[in-house]
Amino acid sequence: MSKITNNERIINLIVTHAEFERQMVPYLAQLKQRYTWKNDTRRAHGVLKSQIIQARRQVQSAMTERSKLIRESKAVTRHIKRVARQLETTIADEYRQTSPLLAQLASARQITAKQAESYVARLNRTSGVELMGKLIDLLKIRIELRDSQDVDTEVTLNGLYQMIKRISENELVSLKEFRQALESEELQEKLKLINAGVEELGINAAAVDEKLAEPSKLGIMPSAVELESILHAGRAPVYYVSRGYTVLPYVKDVYSAMNYMQRALRERRKYQGTVSALKRYTDAVSALDEYYQAHYTQNDATPRNYHGHYANEHD
Repeated sequence: MSKITNNERIINLIVTHAEFERQMVPYLAQLKQRYTWKNDTRRAHGVLKSQIIQARRQVQSAMTERSKLIRESKAVTRHIKRVARQLETTIADEYRQTSPLLAQLASARQITAKQAESYVARLNRTSGVELMGKLIDLLKIRIELRDSQDVDTEVTLNGLYQMIKRISENELVSLKEFRQALESEELQEKLKLINAGVEELGINAAAVDEKLAEPSKLGIMPSAVELESILHAGRAPVYYVSRGYTVLPYVKDVYSAMNYMQRALRERRKYQGTVSALKRYTDAVSALDEYYQAHYTQNDATPRNYHGHYANEHD
């Protein structure tokens, strides 16, 4: 076997890098997918967490307002019944007759807004009785308060609030839990129910972005075995450059970068760390290649070294 020259050793390093770069394309693509997924899910978690907090506050505010209206409705109903009893007594004393309508009002367990409208229409036909105007005014107030306690849907404010609370305490409690939740469609379906409930109940709240919970999964970490074998072959002892007046600093940088690259692969570094290691390797090989182009020329495919002598010309 003929003696291997530095020229061949340098070419080996350059060729090794070229092959390594080609094989790195799919490896880096997989690392980038993982890197992008982690960044996207981290952002989505933060945005969704903020949106859920806002939705929870709005629903809580609606619950407070609803409770207030219910209390007011009950208070007005009690007042209506009291005035109805007074009127019933007055009519019985002054006109020697009873009023089934007032008796009905006085004994009613609750008076809905719709019932109040009916009572107003019927009582307007009764005139000349003191307190009647006050009773009608109270009934009109009851109409304005609406029926806040009646919701013609399966989704109630309390149920909606509890659903939002459970999501906050489970799927969105941490980034880890959120990423696990993205493995199925369950979280996205829950967000759709929240948006539907908010719309159905007429709550003034911005919709939660359901797309942020679209099912997705972190790609697997790619294997680096083949890449490591390329580096190992490129540093085979037979191709090791150990002599040379001016080339040694360049090849030492390449060997150092190759070692660093291999360590990055063995440690299964993430996308940015791997890109950084590859850049260091590429920069070192580029510097070596520039040196090679400047100090080695090809003369009929025979390399000439820096001093103008051909390799093995004195052998």
